[in-house]
Amino acid sequence: MARTEECILYRNFDNGEVLDIMTSLMNSYEAGEEGFENRKEEFFHMAGSLVEMAGMYGFSGNLWHTYLTQLLVNHENAFSTASEIRGVVEGSINHLALHDFGFSKNFMTLILLFLTVRLEQTVLIFSVIM
Repeated sequence: MARTEECILYRNFDNGEVLDIMTSLMNSYEAGEEGFENRKEEFFHMAGSLVEMAGMYGFSGNLWHTYLTQLLVNHENAFSTASEIRGVVEGSINHLALHDFGFSKNFMTLILLFLTVRLEQTVLIFSVIM
């Protein structure tokens, strides 16, 4: 499951709609929800939003990875603020950030794997624009 709700520091992103749609699609698929095949429009909406965001922010290369990186880099929270003020941050706040970064790393690989397995034709279209 795409468990974004288990992130502690990195949650409620500005411009996080694409991530929200993708995690919802993944969770629906993994839960075996009926009618999942009818959600292709959501996928295409998400892909279009990602391309629009790429144009606005100048993304290049792998748009999904660049999008996730943009979310992380521009998210202000206790860890990012402490890092800006003090530099290297030690202690529990560092462990909380590492916890969330583990989820971020999984999103980079699991979501593309999900697309490859489930939406074969859609992936071909999405891969071309990435």
